[in-house]
Formats: sequence, C-alpha cells, structure tokens
Amino acid sequence: MQPYGEVELTSTAKAAYISLYDEAREYADDRSNAKVALFNAVEKAIDSVIPANPCDPRRTLVGSASMLYTIDLGAVYLYYLVVGVDDDEPEPRIIIIHIETSKTHPDLSWLKNPTFRNEVVQLLDSFGIDGSAFLNNQPPFSVN
Repeated sequence: MQPYGEVELTSTAKAAYISLYDEAREYADDRSNAKVALFNAVEKAIDSVIPANPCDPRRTLVGSASMLYTIDLGAVYLYYLVVGVDDDEPEPRIIIIHIETSKTHPDLSWLKNPTFRNEVVQLLDSFGIDGSAFLNNQPPFSVN
C-alpha cells in the first residue's frame, strides 16, 4: 500500500471542523458529553481511520458521486477525495471536502452549492484534473 500524507481540509470542511470543535470545547471536562464524543470521533477519523485505508471500496459513493469517499460517524459524515493514487506523486493526498452534520441520513444537496462547487473545481484543477466537468455538472460529476 502507498503511504499517504496528512489529511487536508478544504476551507468549507475546515469551517465545519472548527464549529464542531467549538461546540465540544464548552464540555471538554465531560468526556461522556455527546458533542465531545462526536468531535473525538471526527478527530480519530481524520488522524487515523481515513489515512489507514483511504481508498476502501466500501466508502466510495456510487453513480454520479463515485469520485467521492465517505465515512459515516453516525451524526456526522466526512466526504473526501484521494488524489494522486495512480500518478507518480510520492505521496497521494487525502482531501476532506465536506463535513456534514445530519440527524437522519446523508444529503448530497451540498454539492449544488455554487461556492462549494467553485472551491472543488479549483482544487481539482490544481491537481491537473479538469474541474470544469464538475462545474458544468457533466458525468461523472452530475448531481440530480
């Protein structure tokens, strides 16, 4: 298996991470608090679970979102890309693009947000991947 570098977060994912951290910080003395437990689960996923096997086929989404991987932490879903696996990059990169808090089930409607879509397009373009297909809603990046 190839070594993977540190997990990176887009600005959108970082904002959600900071929000979860701020909520948990209020209860830091109570490790049994749900907000603390949730933040700790997110932190563990980012630090060790995802890097251990980022391309786990059980985590990939299907159909038009098959370029994304997700990890279900119950009330939180992390969505990420793995870039450079088939390239000559010395270290493929793991980039968390979205952290979704959900009380029921994951909802991919965030993929339609123009600000988010532009951020992902720029990210893909920076890796030499044509992000315009994502922006123009063409397969495999179409969102219904």
